[in-house]
Amino acid sequence: MSDCVCAETMALQRKCARKLSKTIVDYSGASSMYESNPLQRYWRDVQASSMHITFNMDHLGEMFGKLELGLSLSPKDSLLS
Repeated sequence: MSDCVCAETMALQRKCARKLSKTIVDYSGASSMYESNPLQRYWRDVQASSMHITFNMDHLGEMFGKLELGLSLSPKDSLLS
């Protein structure tokens, strides 16, 4: 499996997870946002993980381009910052 196909698959999985979690919360109503309701935690986890730096294709594309051109990465390019 090529890296491109893998990235596309991951992007699709991320979109599906976000859409599914939103649909479940929407159908569950406002009570799904109570801290006592496990759905709010699941929803927050999906939202937070889908915003992780590894899914930021603009940032990753810029870093990839720099490396392909033989340029050094700056501290702002760190995945840990």
